[in-house]
Amino acid sequence: QRGLGLSYSARLGKIVAQNTINDRLRESPDNGESVTTNDTFSLRGSALGLSWRTAVNYNIRPDSRVNAYNVELQKRFSEDLSARMEVEHRPFEKYTVGELSASYVTPYAVFGPAIAYDTNHRVEVSLRTSTALAYNPYDKDVKFSNKSLTDKGGLAAFVYLDKNGNLEFDDGDTPIEGALVQAIHARRGVETNEKGEAFLPDLQAGLLTDVVVLEGSFFEPDWIMAQPGISVMPRKGHLSRAEFPIHHSGEIDGTLYARTETGDKRVLKGLKLRLVDKAGRVIQKTTAANDGFYLFSKVPPGEYFIVADPADLKLFHVTPDVPQPIAFGYDGGVIYGHNIIFAAGDDLEFDVVSSDSVKKSYPDVRVPVGDQIALNLGNYASDTAMTAMWVTMRKRYDSIIGDLYTIFDEGAFSPDNVTGRYAIRLGVPSRDVEDAFTRCRALVARGVPCRIEYLPNPGNVHVALNSERGN
Repeated sequence: QRGLGLSYSARLGKIVAQNTINDRLRESPDNGESVTTNDTFSLRGSALGLSWRTAVNYNIRPDSRVNAYNVELQKRFSEDLSARMEVEHRPFEKYTVGELSASYVTPYAVFGPAIAYDTNHRVEVSLRTSTALAYNPYDKDVKFSNKSLTDKGGLAAFVYLDKNGNLEFDDGDTPIEGALVQAIHARRGVETNEKGEAFLPDLQAGLLTDVVVLEGSFFEPDWIMAQPGISVMPRKGHLSRAEFPIHHSGEIDGTLYARTETGDKRVLKGLKLRLVDKAGRVIQKTTAANDGFYLFSKVPPGEYFIVADPADLKLFHVTPDVPQPIAFGYDGGVIYGHNIIFAAGDDLEFDVVSSDSVKKSYPDVRVPVGDQIALNLGNYASDTAMTAMWVTMRKRYDSIIGDLYTIFDEGAFSPDNVTGRYAIRLGVPSRDVEDAFTRCRALVARGVPCRIEYLPNPGNVHVALNSERGN
């Protein structure tokens, strides 16, 4: 048996006309080849709150005849309740049947009562019911669903306030009710119950989706996710589990000023700031308003530095003071009026240097783990020039360099893998930023290039303080 089908449609206002032709070739040893051609023509539309459809099915060959007429009306009363009436007449068989049915959707099942009557005076009453069962591992209960789950994957989520920051639900932590757990790519979402649980049993299998807790869907405005969302690949018949700890966030604000040569203060407007954590990551960025006001909000618990954009430091001809760490605990909090005063001049820059650039420059050099403060005393074109400068510094400025040590492995004054230049990089034993500032300023005043690098734990990103003088 072979077949060929052709379907086409057209729209006129609210009415859609569709025609489908099917042509089939049958072969049998007894009757040889036979060809049948069948056509279905339908009209559908809506009026007076009803959806309607009418159709006629007929044979074109070998015998031309009408097989059936159909008329269908459907009414939707709400998202959960609809009714449908259908009448079919088969003139060749002199048979007519009519059916009246309804569909009622609950969160747990779909119910479909129906009654049918035909020309043989036969009455048929039925109740169609469909439901699905899924096991929720958090409350160890079986959940009913109105959707088919046989080809779906599921996710059971637990959202809680992590008060001690250990990312585990333990004593003192509390479940969060009303948090919206959203499977973004699957376009599914549900709010947590009073136990902090959310159940998504009908995720499309094989569709990778990001799952997050939408901030602002729960009550406290300062709550934030402790970690980024997760990605889930649902599998048929498999249930994934995920926990979403929530933390209190912090806020810090203040005003930026520049110290003039006369000792007065002026407001710095438009200067860009970065909030950098102890791992060297830029957490947030902001720009000072016209009155110098700045604000960082929804800051996760941790220790931070406020860093000025290096290009803006040159633009405004200012240099930062010794950076002070800012800390927020797991109870959040607000730091109000943290004003920052910049000194005149642009000799020093406070910047963030990517760990990727360090790894590219020195792929074979081991960076020590742990907080490190280093002085980078310039970059030189050759090993000879670097060595000569280092000997001169040690002899002439020994009182300033003093107990500084090579921060990498001994003898690791290696050339930059990208530029080919050599750098003198020394560690500050006290690991005190203010001590590093004092030494660097003293060296810069004598024409020695100096760059302060803060290597935060785990030592993969630098927070750097630069000098352009002497290069």
